[in-house]
Amino acid sequence: MLHADNSWKDGIVKNHFNARKNQNKMTFPLNYVDPAIQNYNGPMVVSDTTIQNFDGNSNTQWYDPPDTYGDVGPNHYFQVVNCHYSIYSKTGSLLLGPLLTSTIWSGMPNNSNDGDAVVLYDENANRWLISQFSLANCPTGP
Repeated sequence: MLHADNSWKDGIVKNHFNARKNQNKMTFPLNYVDPAIQNYNGPMVVSDTTIQNFDGNSNTQWYDPPDTYGDVGPNHYFQVVNCHYSIYSKTGSLLLGPLLTSTIWSGMPNNSNDGDAVVLYDENANRWLISQFSLANCPTGP
């Protein structure tokens, strides 16, 4: 359904009846209850717990701050810290690394190891995504 205010793009259907916003324009009975106000707390359920905990990469280049990032896939944990990465089993065994992040793009032009990598596991496509900025001509330009 298309809405004139494009709210369909955000998956939001606007509630145009807001009693709190319209209080000065409308008269409500004293016992009126706004149907949009939740009057109870949701259930307190702990749904996440730590299943495995192990030491990952250290800040081998001693950058400050140590920009750490990692994600877990079906069988591995992939971690990047500044300019290097390691791959672990889900039980914490080191399988690969630490290696310079730039080795992933070995042979590509302007491949410099400038850090702040991000790694994500895309469960829908069953693949890893990794990015790292490259400042090959720093400080004179991109």
